[in-house]
Amino acid sequence: MRKHGAIDNAAAREATGLDAAAVRALLRRLVADGRARVEGRKRGTRYLAI
Repeated sequence: MRKHGAIDNAAAREATGLDAAAVRALLRRLVADGRARVEGRKRGTRYLAI
């Protein structure tokens, strides 16, 4: 995220090699920990580093 500014689920899967469920859990954890914020909804959801 820091390198690209924002990332979506598909880009995170490609970058990490994780499946969709694992990436969702990872991104949710980053948001809960205050390390990322969510922008958009549904298919348009992107995650931005804080």
